[in-house]
Amino acid sequence: MKVLSIDCAIKNCGWSYLSYENKNINIIDFGLLDFTTFPLCKVCSEPSIAFNFDECEPVYCCKGHMKQFNCKKIKKKLTSQEICKNLIQKLKNIAFIDNIDIVILENQPSLQNPTSKAVQVMLMTYFTTINKNVILQNPNQKFYGYKFENNKKKYKDRKLMSIYLIKNTIKKEIFNKLLQYSKTDDICDSILMGYCYFSEEDKKIKDNFLKLIEEYEKQKK
Repeated sequence: MKVLSIDCAIKNCGWSYLSYENKNINIIDFGLLDFTTFPLCKVCSEPSIAFNFDECEPVYCCKGHMKQFNCKKIKKKLTSQEICKNLIQKLKNIAFIDNIDIVILENQPSLQNPTSKAVQVMLMTYFTTINKNVILQNPNQKFYGYKFENNKKKYKDRKLMSIYLIKNTIKKEIFNKLLQYSKTDDICDSILMGYCYFSEEDKKIKDNFLKLIEEYEKQKK
């Protein structure tokens, strides 16, 4: 079974590509997606400042080539439709997309985070149209029912715990590679989501994380 797990966000969208066979979990790849940035120029690979979504395939160009493809300048603030088209184009470029069996998306709270919720809906719609099995996972599910204190530090505490759990679960060389990213916590969240899904097949996964959560709590005191 191969799973793509995504922590939905518009700029730092953490994702991980995992496989699960014979109760063994393998982290194949991971990274961050930014749906507010565009691919390089179609002609010269310079940073794009303009685009044309009227073509069969979106065209992105630098200043020197924008007239050639009748492109219009990218606005500082993109519309929802432009973000959606950009999202689809970036997902199409994922090399392993045909090999995915299941897509796990974190179910975003619509009132607290409407932008991430919109991205979640866009992602779900895209993967549904290409016939992928999509599963929504509640944000706290990956912490196996742990209740965080309801204060201003709640968000930060969740992120720190996420990093701690992954650091003490995966191989050191993989974690060191993960640290090269600007938003390690968002990728850790996506990996935790994958492990949480696999824990439905293997109870030991849940037991191991519950022990780590207990250790984390002791260190805080």
